Amino acid sequence: MTTREEAVVGRDVAAWLDRLDNDLTRAAAVLCALDEQRGYGEALGRDAALCVREASQAVARLSPGAGVGEVLDVAAAAAVAAARGSGGVLISHLLARAAQAHPANELTPVGMARLLRSLAEDLPLMLIAGSRLLDDIVESLRSDLATTGSIVWLAEIETAVWIAIHTAMSEAWPAEPFYPLGALLSVVAASLADVRSDSGSALETTIEFLADGARVDPPPHGLLTLEARCEASPDEIERWREDCQASGLVTGVVDDFGIGSYVLVVRAAHPLDHVPAILTRAIVSTPQPLRLSEPDEGVVSMLERRSHAGPVTPAVLAVTGGRGVVDDIAQLGGVVVWDRAGGPVPLGDLLARLAGPVVLAAPSLTATDAAALRQVDPDDLIIAPVSNDLDVLHVASAALEPVSASLSTSELAALQRSRIRNELETLDSFALTDDELGSRIEAGRTIEVLLSARERETDIFPLLQGRDAWQRIDIIRGGQPGATIVGVVS
Repeated sequence: MTTREEAVVGRDVAAWLDRLDNDLTRAAAVLCALDEQRGYGEALGRDAALCVREASQAVARLSPGAGVGEVLDVAAAAAVAAARGSGGVLISHLLARAAQAHPANELTPVGMARLLRSLAEDLPLMLIAGSRLLDDIVESLRSDLATTGSIVWLAEIETAVWIAIHTAMSEAWPAEPFYPLGALLSVVAASLADVRSDSGSALETTIEFLADGARVDPPPHGLLTLEARCEASPDEIERWREDCQASGLVTGVVDDFGIGSYVLVVRAAHPLDHVPAILTRAIVSTPQPLRLSEPDEGVVSMLERRSHAGPVTPAVLAVTGGRGVVDDIAQLGGVVVWDRAGGPVPLGDLLARLAGPVVLAAPSLTATDAAALRQVDPDDLIIAPVSNDLDVLHVASAALEPVSASLSTSELAALQRSRIRNELETLDSFALTDDELGSRIEAGRTIEVLLSARERETDIFPLLQGRDAWQRIDIIRGGQPGATIVGVVS
């Protein structure tokens, strides 16, 4: 036996990424089911597979002789750029930390063991809040990979990593709240353990274990998931993570000037309360029911086939600068892009995630942008003619009312257009000016005020009081960067 002749080179890493893509695709159904049962409702397995696929395709464009360091650098950059959801964050974190830890051209078994131990110790850096399971996995890996000098076979190291994670998972379940992340780690380790074998035994054992251990618990109510990207220094991110009281994940890659490109996922009842001050845009949503059309054979016994005969929540994508309305729309089931900057918002990828007909409510959407989106999805996209954030709140709330699953696509589209039209016909909304208040507010009408970030309730009440003693006035703390919006509801 020798430690030199058996070494990992760049093409081995590329081949493993390709294998991991296939393995994650096989395990996606059970990973997504576990994630839903824990109440997060994300596409954990599919997001992880998507991230790996982007990394694998980027690496495939390198020359065959590229070293391990170059392959990991390219894979990490592609993974961080493509990461979405906690599955993508975990995968991109592993690749980013591996690239940072190992710039060499090849990995001997001893070097491989040291790298994997370093990755294990770096796992807690990904978490915004602590996780007992990740602590247990780190300790298990640190112990099993401590005697690196005596390990001479890569297969032995790779199997040891899988066993360590599998053991920690078994001992921690069912109390660990980040169980889906541990499940994803277990699949990654199983893929690594099987990389020198055609039997696939570790992966099959892992999928069976995860399926047998799945629980159908009632999910926690009120949690929203926020996804975002930002440019920051490591110190800024570390300070934010120490101050953040929510749970979630963050990872990124830092350039030569000390500025990092970070992707983060936060779970909280009011996630925008926990984001870094440097953040100007985020995606907020609530867990949606998991629907599997064709589960893998090995997973059918674990998953209940859900009935789709009952009411379902239609797809709605809302864009708003009013952070005060984000939670309301997201809790109803909409996907919300909170955009404080007010610039162009790329919506193509988000629309691709949603099953049509999709109602899009975006006041900043230009005619050119709308035409481009309609070319991509001409049949299943309904663009609501909204002009401000109060319009967005009303249209999105109406469009998110549950409907019968038996409706055809054309019937649902017709219903959504009718809902949008009715909402806009009964709401006269406009930017606040004293002159317009007198001419547009009729006695007896309900007034809604979406308060901007620059104004206070005490500034608004003197303009509204005294017009009608019985008039109902609803103040909504929108926090949008523009003008305060007044709505007269008929």
